[in-house]
Amino acid sequence: MTRALSEPDATATDVLAAGQPRATDGGEDLEPLNGLSASVALTRLANEVGPERITFDHIIARLQDRAFGIVMIILAVPNCLPMPPGGSTVFGVALMLVALQMMLGRHELWLPPVLRRRSLARSDFQKVVARLAPLLARMERLCRPRATWIATGPFERLAGFVAFVLAFVVSLPIPIIGNMPPAVVIAVLSISMIERDGLAVIVALVLAIAVVALNFGVITAAVLAAIHALGALFGIQAI
Repeated sequence: MTRALSEPDATATDVLAAGQPRATDGGEDLEPLNGLSASVALTRLANEVGPERITFDHIIARLQDRAFGIVMIILAVPNCLPMPPGGSTVFGVALMLVALQMMLGRHELWLPPVLRRRSLARSDFQKVVARLAPLLARMERLCRPRATWIATGPFERLAGFVAFVLAFVVSLPIPIIGNMPPAVVIAVLSISMIERDGLAVIVALVLAIAVVALNFGVITAAVLAAIHALGALFGIQAI
């Protein structure tokens, strides 16, 4: 997930330039999108001329050292919007799978073949990226390489653990409060790691603690309310 320090920072000009279509026969002969910010890498990937449908296998192959962070962003963003019943669980489990590999220190992202073969229309992917990239670019402008030791090495595994816990919270059937806040924090944490901004990582970790505590409080309150309701129903005195 880390970003090479030797690579230049992405600018608004980079994002605009990335939007220009590039000829490709499907991506096999193109260089991996290494060393780029999430907004620029996604924009270039979306606007490459290629097959009408784009698979997760193609996305992972093109992103390479950005795969962990950007795939987590792609999976987290839908949870920032109203989701149909069960949708957050599907995205949450997928996020847990990615975060677990990051926590275990894997260098290459693995997804089950059934997921790697899943595809979506390139036009739909372009629409999503067109809305997402400007938001990511604004967040990236707040980040820069600082205290990089916090965003590399063993701390990547810590970030993976935190993302795993947040993804588990996303997967729980807690409307709104269980989906949006942890998904936003996952996106912030992912961008912080990509940009190697240790201070932003610390901010994301603090937010993660607050989000988990909030959801734990909601779950505890719901359990206590259920106990009291059952007690009142059966005439049992609550302890």
